[in-house]
Amino acid sequence: MATLRLLIVEDDATDAELVIRELRKGEFDPHYRRVDTREAFLKALSEERPDVIIYDHNLPHFSSSEALQLTQQSDLGIPFIIVSHAIGDEEAVALMRAGASDYLLKDRLGRLGESVRHALEQRRLREEHTAARNAIVSLNAELELRIASRTAQLKVANHALEMELGQRKRAEEALRRLNTDLEQRITERTRDLVASNHRLQALASELTLAEQRERKRLASELHDYLAQILALARIKMSQLRQKVSAESPGTQLVGEIDSLLEKAGEYTRSLMAKLNPPVLDELGLPSALTWLAKQMPLHGLLVEVRLFQEQVALPDDQSVLLFQSVRELLINVAKHAGTDRATVSLRVDPDQQLSIEVQDQGRGFDPVALETKSENGRFGLFSVRERMQAMGGRLDVISRLGEGTTVTMILPLAKAKPTEADTPAGTFANRAAPVEPSIFQIPHAPVHPPPGNTIRLLLVDDHTMVRQGLRSLLESYEDVMIVGEGSNGDEAIELVEQLRPALVVMDLNMPKKNGIEATARIKARWPETVVIGLSVQAGEEARRAILNAGGAVLLTKEAAVDELYRTIREVLDGQMTNGKGVAEVR
Repeated sequence: MATLRLLIVEDDATDAELVIRELRKGEFDPHYRRVDTREAFLKALSEERPDVIIYDHNLPHFSSSEALQLTQQSDLGIPFIIVSHAIGDEEAVALMRAGASDYLLKDRLGRLGESVRHALEQRRLREEHTAARNAIVSLNAELELRIASRTAQLKVANHALEMELGQRKRAEEALRRLNTDLEQRITERTRDLVASNHRLQALASELTLAEQRERKRLASELHDYLAQILALARIKMSQLRQKVSAESPGTQLVGEIDSLLEKAGEYTRSLMAKLNPPVLDELGLPSALTWLAKQMPLHGLLVEVRLFQEQVALPDDQSVLLFQSVRELLINVAKHAGTDRATVSLRVDPDQQLSIEVQDQGRGFDPVALETKSENGRFGLFSVRERMQAMGGRLDVISRLGEGTTVTMILPLAKAKPTEADTPAGTFANRAAPVEPSIFQIPHAPVHPPPGNTIRLLLVDDHTMVRQGLRSLLESYEDVMIVGEGSNGDEAIELVEQLRPALVVMDLNMPKKNGIEATARIKARWPETVVIGLSVQAGEEARRAILNAGGAVLLTKEAAVDELYRTIREVLDGQMTNGKGVAEVR
């Protein structure tokens, strides 16, 4: 277990013990000191030099913002983690912007160990970054000193030449030797500086990717657990509402609980989007830029996106770095350009060079400022340029005072081999793992359709609880027969081939083949099969992707509580009416 020097600012010894217990679960061996006053905090900070500070947000007479400010003034770089029974979103965001490493609710301390580990890792990376920069400064100082020393020697040699003409040849030879030595040392120092600069570029990119990986992990956990449980809870509440009579005293309570679950689902989806926009992983960089433009009015900026290329084949890390760079550039426009409008353009030229241009007609600036980091922007133009150079690209900046700014990121694209995603349904970027053998449920139901108007239906979702909830919801209708269940796109295709259902209810976000690619394969081989898509988040890009793949409609899992059966009937009735494979459902 890793030893951890810990300073706990907490007035409740029981809560402090809970923190220690969670850290031990996270494989830490904490040596801690608990304080609950400003004076004790300052004393412990100077005497102990802890590795991590964990602060109770609701501590009276000593605010978290004051404690955070004192920690930062100490210039020790100690990670500062806030725990609280309750904290507002705006206040939490303000503390994170002020420099707090993380905040957790006391009733959800399960990820405390991971949060501490992440904070310590970030501190280590910052220290390495600082050490690298100090090394560059030291190298520059040493180089200047050596140049000054050699210059002085040259002056002495010149003076000696003037005083003693007879020693001209020897002095000239000495001068040549000095020049040769100086050039060699300058070459060596230049090589060291270039290598250090490359290390800094790689470290800056790794910091961004590490942050994005952590955001993606948290968003994935929210999607795979909390969002699915909330969707299932709403399905169960819908079934309960059907069993409670309108006159029952519990009817109002059921409605209130359902409303709370709906609000919790909306908040969860919003939090997932803020942590890691799913459109970047699912639909690729061009669609992600369109999504980003829709979020910028929250910062007071209207963004027009011009896409001259619908799809761009990029590795995941490059997509993340480019997306983060565009977002930072747009936020800088909102903060500093003095305008409420900007334009983002994406194109790929015939030489396979990706170009992303961010343009505004604001106040402009002196491009010489590019040589220093932005004081107000999180990364600034300097960091964006470092990222582009680390990826093998470049950053061009054109700006004049009063005439706006144009920032262009240019990146050569690697020649990608054709993949299965390069199909008519390829508008949805499939980043799934290779297909592996799997075991899935094949019910003992007849393959041939039963008599009458019974709807033979296949459920496909990688969450067993959600499938069970949908099954219990749909089986309450006499004209619906669940003929099978699958947990990924590969299983969906095999089950359709074996069972030939009339309709497939398909989750979009699944392992192996996702729902979009599976829908395209099913519609290509069995065009008469109707596919209805389900997703925790059903944005415009995802809706367009499922329709392009041949699906009929896209519903959120929460909307499925009230709308799934009605949508099934409308789709099938529309299909029977117009004889087409997809009915338009509004």
